[in-house]
Amino acid sequence: MFPRGKVVEIDLFTSVKFNERLYLKAVIEIDHVNKGLDKKTKKINKKNRSNFSIDDVLSFLLLLNDLELVPVEEKESLSFFVVEVPCPIINQNYGKLYRLIFSTQKYYSDRITVITLYRI
Repeated sequence: MFPRGKVVEIDLFTSVKFNERLYLKAVIEIDHVNKGLDKKTKKINKKNRSNFSIDDVLSFLLLLNDLELVPVEEKESLSFFVVEVPCPIINQNYGKLYRLIFSTQKYYSDRITVITLYRI
């Protein structure tokens, strides 16, 4: 597995509920969100493509509340999701579409892992 840069685990100040499950924690690959991965080497890029804070990414997660989502892929205990959502952050491309890629695990049923987030 390739290094994903800085990864932050936090308790959510407001729970996120989708597919009738309640999520209380988030793991965010913040460097992957803000820099992306080099397509050839799969390493974190050096330049930023965005400048989202952890709180900004949490604002995107809150958009998932009460949705019914179908995973795009399932591997063993992981379910991977890809969702297109409008940017909820004022002064950061507000309303523009972003692709949010995240996963959930059966064994950590209260946790969402944000893999990446980018403008489409």
